[in-house]
Amino acid sequence: MRVGQVVKVSQNERFPADLILLKSSNPNGMAYVETLALDGEANLKHKSAIRDMQDTILSASDASKINANVCCDNPDDSLYNFDGLMTIKVKNSESQYKYPLSYSQLLLRGSSLKTTHWIYGIVVYTGRESKMQMHEAMMPRRQKKESRVEKIADKFIKWLCCIQVILAAVATCQSDKFEAAVRETSYLQLPTEQSSPL
Repeated sequence: MRVGQVVKVSQNERFPADLILLKSSNPNGMAYVETLALDGEANLKHKSAIRDMQDTILSASDASKINANVCCDNPDDSLYNFDGLMTIKVKNSESQYKYPLSYSQLLLRGSSLKTTHWIYGIVVYTGRESKMQMHEAMMPRRQKKESRVEKIADKFIKWLCCIQVILAAVATCQSDKFEAAVRETSYLQLPTEQSSPL
């Protein structure tokens, strides 16, 4: 997988790299993406192809023959920000068409295609420079996502531990006081420290 390569991804497949959506099997150019593996959200996000690309690309060979230049942000760890510009050169002409790119055209590595038969996309970031890889590298190792129930359970367990420590300290102090009070009563006939064994 290399930057600039045009790839086809079918329904329920994961994107192998960060891609710019060129064409979708849906006539309106929309593609639906599940990002559950990235951000834990099960809701589908919609992405839109560049309108002229949607109408121009009719086959895989058309997609592979695109003469385009993509200028975009340097790779970073921000999953939800992307800006760029695609310049397409018309064959046998000096004409060029420029299309602004945004997050709505970006398909992130690790997410998967849903309710869309297939898409064509051009690779913009791959390997360690993909947004997912950089995002994971920037996250502290100890940080993890927790559900609301896990957070409540963690607080409950911490409170239980504190209460047990306090109860143990109180019980130790009371035990010393109880032993001192018992030693003063002669009718229990408890052995004293000075008494020697028989």
